[in-house]
Amino acid sequence: MKKLDKCYDCGGRMVVKNAPFKVKGILVGNFPAMVCTKCKAVFYDEDMSRKVTKVTKEKGLWGLESTTRVNKIGDSLGVIINKKIIDFLGLKKGELVKVYPEGRNKIIIEI
Repeated sequence: MKKLDKCYDCGGRMVVKNAPFKVKGILVGNFPAMVCTKCKAVFYDEDMSRKVTKVTKEKGLWGLESTTRVNKIGDSLGVIINKKIIDFLGLKKGELVKVYPEGRNKIIIEI
């Protein structure tokens, strides 16, 4: 692993440490990285970034994000969830889910 002396963000001291890597709140794993002791910024070298990407893809977490339109359905509005997300969550037609806002810019769907 290529060592950094100072943090790119704050100039703090860097140490080699296993750092958790998450995608959409889901832990992919802990990987060796340079971590700033001051601001906690995490930097992976090129080889480790490739490994993190590979593991993320193997766990089915790569490419889950999508853009969709809000549609009118009777007096309600509907959002279509793409197949990758449906498969990842294991959703089934007719299944009950809980939907609620978490702030003004985020909707949570609980299974």
